[in-house]
Amino acid sequence: MTSEAFDYYIPVRKSEIVSAILHHQALKAEERPEMASLIRWLGLLFHIEFFTTSEHIKELYVGLNPDQKGTHPLETSKAQRRVFLEELEHVLITANFRPLSHAEIDEADSKEGRLRSEIKVKTGIFSKVQFYARGLREVKTDVDIWFGLRRKKAIIPTFDHVVFAMIPGLDASKKDIKRAGLRQGAAYLQLFRNIPLADLKSLYPNARAQVSWLKKGLIAASTVIAGVPLLMKIIPAFSVLMLVLAAYLGISGNVEEDSLKKGIAAGTVLAAFIGLGLRQWVSYDRHSLRQHKLLSDHAHSNKLNTNAGCFDYLIAASEDAEVKEAIMAYE
Repeated sequence: MTSEAFDYYIPVRKSEIVSAILHHQALKAEERPEMASLIRWLGLLFHIEFFTTSEHIKELYVGLNPDQKGTHPLETSKAQRRVFLEELEHVLITANFRPLSHAEIDEADSKEGRLRSEIKVKTGIFSKVQFYARGLREVKTDVDIWFGLRRKKAIIPTFDHVVFAMIPGLDASKKDIKRAGLRQGAAYLQLFRNIPLADLKSLYPNARAQVSWLKKGLIAASTVIAGVPLLMKIIPAFSVLMLVLAAYLGISGNVEEDSLKKGIAAGTVLAAFIGLGLRQWVSYDRHSLRQHKLLSDHAHSNKLNTNAGCFDYLIAASEDAEVKEAIMAYE
């Protein structure tokens, strides 16, 4: 990881910084009350400033909020969306979040994360997507290998917090929009914690986990190994089965006892072949559902808030960051 990838996020509570300043040996005991008062007034000034910012950005979001009544697309203008996103980015940068470029996200997709499956996303349904993140650090964790039979230690670059902003396009396919559970023209905000750099694409609402080619190959190989002998038995007996069915339907001829036995045997083999196909399909479907569940659990278990609920946290984070930086700069 390059040094450029790190940010300036201060993962320390404001109270801890204030306590360290007030109890520092360089600060005389008689000066501590005045310093504490100065810090309180500084915090109050920033609080008033960010209260105004909070009211402003919440008002900008009213027309873009997907949680408002109805299911119809929101006919918002490009200027309305642009102004809101600019204000949102200002708030996030103040809180020490940094915008991630598309090239950075694509490059991160090749790195190692918690999820072991390939993630596919239809990004064409969005007119605007942007990730913001802060607190990049290296986390040592256990990951599954060999289909969960073994585990290994891995160093995974992980963000403390990630904000995902997205706007579905008004010209996007209604089928894709409905499948993703989105509302056209609305602005969606999602706030997450502890997200690996390589797993950013899993945060899309229409992300789909793909079954690996190795797993597909194993399912296909087991199907061929078990299915070919059954298929070789079906082919010679298939004509006998057709004759038996034709006789019972009154189309032609009579059924001899030996032909009947062969027909029953052929039907049994055919049923076994169909059963094998269904079993393998269920195996594939089960593995696919397992990957989707892991994907869903990963996103939802780390989600802190969505849409309008994000603003109070983000404004508070911006205010907190500004106060801490001002206090440390003053010192």
